[in-house]
Amino acid sequence: MPGPRQPLSSVGSNSSLRRPRLGCSTTTSMACQPRQATSPNGGLQAWPRRFLGSLTYLNGARVTPFSTNCTTFDYKGRMMPDVKGTWSSTGLRATAFFAPGTPKLNELSLLGIFGIEPEQVTAMPAQKSRFEMATMGLGHLNLQVQSNRADLIWSATPSAPGQIGDLGELDEVVESLVTPFEQTLGETGSPVHRLAIGGIRTFVADDQDQIVPMLRGIFPRLELDDDISDFFFSINRPVMGEVDGFKMKINRIMKWSQMQSSGLQFEVTPNGLVQQAAPPVFGVALEFDVNTHPGNNLFFTEGSISAVFDSLRGELGFVTAVPANV
Repeated sequence: MPGPRQPLSSVGSNSSLRRPRLGCSTTTSMACQPRQATSPNGGLQAWPRRFLGSLTYLNGARVTPFSTNCTTFDYKGRMMPDVKGTWSSTGLRATAFFAPGTPKLNELSLLGIFGIEPEQVTAMPAQKSRFEMATMGLGHLNLQVQSNRADLIWSATPSAPGQIGDLGELDEVVESLVTPFEQTLGETGSPVHRLAIGGIRTFVADDQDQIVPMLRGIFPRLELDDDISDFFFSINRPVMGEVDGFKMKINRIMKWSQMQSSGLQFEVTPNGLVQQAAPPVFGVALEFDVNTHPGNNLFFTEGSISAVFDSLRGELGFVTAVPANV
């Protein structure tokens, strides 16, 4: 029989855990020329761009992998687009799971968390659930409160039909959503069983033919044929974390897939409203989720919620890294 759950009330909110800046910056600008490398006999030779996993060899000598801000190449010498460029933060979610029968879930509201009056409220007392919706920044906020969990979801609003919306820089989006949420959770005084941060990032391709080269840049060790379709790669790489001496398992879930977005656009003409299909948008999408494992024998209270969210923030750079950490 497992022992009783341990409270983490002794963990202070002013944790020393760092909040690193998320995501990857573009590679340093350099001329689009092969890097020179030292051969075994000491002479300089042009690198032939042959990849073996994450290492590169020149006539048997290991050299630094070649990259530029304009052109990269896979292990077969095929050109790839720069996949460390601009990724859009399409959506972000913060989730808390509570102990059964938590009495203060009704205190969670968009007005209480952000000071924003909801534009729409739907209550379903029989199901012990409530839904609120409002506009914030470049997207829409949704608060979903159920009997034992609360989800705060921020979804980017597309700039045009069929386009991909962007909430902004990932670390800034995380701070804007998660920090007010964690503060409000602590103020309720309700013990929390699990916490999670998840979201969706997208990279838009110039056209459909660019998707496979993009995937090769994200997964340099995978053999990907030119004519593949319906790509989907999912993995969980859990890690053990620690907050003020308490061990906890953290799930780090990554789901990569091809993306095709389409929509409808309307135009008012003398003959009435004309409906047209918007041009499709192609790209690659990453759905990520960093959460405390359900098997952790812990409850989080007011003093520890912020520190645990700090631990989850610290893993976001891992799950959103390019090339992928798989």
